[in-house]
Amino acid sequence: MANKNKKNAKKYRRIIIYGFMTSGKTTVGRRVAKKLSLSFYDTDIEFEKKYGPIKKFVEEKGIRRFRKLEKKILSSVLKKKNCVISAGGGIFPSGREGNLEFFIMVPWKRLFKRLKKGESKRPLLKDLDKNKDRVKKLYEKRLKKYLKAENVLKDKTIKELSDKITKIWKSR
Repeated sequence: MANKNKKNAKKYRRIIIYGFMTSGKTTVGRRVAKKLSLSFYDTDIEFEKKYGPIKKFVEEKGIRRFRKLEKKILSSVLKKKNCVISAGGGIFPSGREGNLEFFIMVPWKRLFKRLKKGESKRPLLKDLDKNKDRVKKLYEKRLKKYLKAENVLKDKTIKELSDKITKIWKSR
């Protein structure tokens, strides 16, 4: 899907990439930042620098406390300009001026295979085989929010996704 907001394109100060867990946000974001010579921030990495591993934090202090602090991390990162931000899976597009937003849309079946590979690191994926339906419902619920992103990119290769984001940023 193309950029819906071309008249405001010159006002963009940062790229934000959204998507469900294992959608490729961090990999694509790093590549885009490198191609554009921009700084790169991942809200999950920034959280872990400050509070330690997310899985352990959620197990000890709960998901609500995590979400509250995750929002603080996002607010801090949003003060940066000329950067690429990979937003945690529980963060959704805001439509805020200055943000060039992308949602990486990955089909559920492909996403589930990726989730299986990374389930030990992610607190919401505990006992994934037993909780597949619960995680799918979470994905479907979040999907509605992710689709509000200015740009929706269908699952492609890392190169195709990063090339598309780079092209849109450069055309601003």
